[in-house]
Amino acid sequence: MDAVDEAQRYQDLAREEALQNALSRNQGEQLIVEGIVFCHTCHLPLSEARLQAMPTATHCVDCQNIEEKQQGKRHGGG
Repeated sequence: MDAVDEAQRYQDLAREEALQNALSRNQGEQLIVEGIVFCHTCHLPLSEARLQAMPTATHCVDCQNIEEKQQGKRHGGG
């Protein structure tokens, strides 16, 4: 592993730690780390299109769809 790989690994670990800290503090709010909004479920950044369509989104489109399907099954739908 060279220095660039090591730096990238360190940056990834630091971001994951920041996400975990944000998750523990902000269950109902957006996870914003370094100015980027992350999905509560998969921890991937929300797309610009998603944030333009729903500026207060806390989940990416895929995770939101899964959540809605699961809620529908719990409430007798689907």
